[in-house]
Amino acid sequence: MKKIYIIVSNSGSLVSKVLMLFTHQKYVHVTIALDKELKEAYSFGRKFTYIPLPGGFINEKYDKRYKHFKNSYFRIYELKISNNKFQKLKNNLENDYLINKKKYKYNIIGLYYIQRKKIHHREKHLLCSQFCSKILIDNNILTFDKDYSLIKPEDFLNIENTNVIYEGKTIDYLKIKNRI
Repeated sequence: MKKIYIIVSNSGSLVSKVLMLFTHQKYVHVTIALDKELKEAYSFGRKFTYIPLPGGFINEKYDKRYKHFKNSYFRIYELKISNNKFQKLKNNLENDYLINKKKYKYNIIGLYYIQRKKIHHREKHLLCSQFCSKILIDNNILTFDKDYSLIKPEDFLNIENTNVIYEGKTIDYLKIKNRI
């Protein structure tokens, strides 16, 4: 058995605060990590620290983010999966997303469709929650009761067969893992 990690977070940035106002949710971002140290953590989000756009497929750099967003906090879920599913997930990340990361864009209009509960797919355009749900669905790791294009960060808060291994400030977790 292998383990993957689903991180729901809030950076404390202006964008996060605006999203919280609209969603009324504590967590507004989702990331998938292949390791407990969060070195191999992937999502869709801002490409540059100080500006929200452009966005696209990113390797989350939590050790750098905390320096700019000191109030960042998250909840980390641990999910056990088979070795085969882990390898399939890793191959999918490497052979589709990482190789083609410049082709992937942030799906800003996806926010509109999610709020209206309308299924809408755009090739190579995803939100963080759409990416995380899609890659988990595509690799037969999780299922959801709605189309991946309608998944929100809050839909990750009650996933079956997961354990919460941490909840709190990002900086405190990184200190525990000797990442800073």
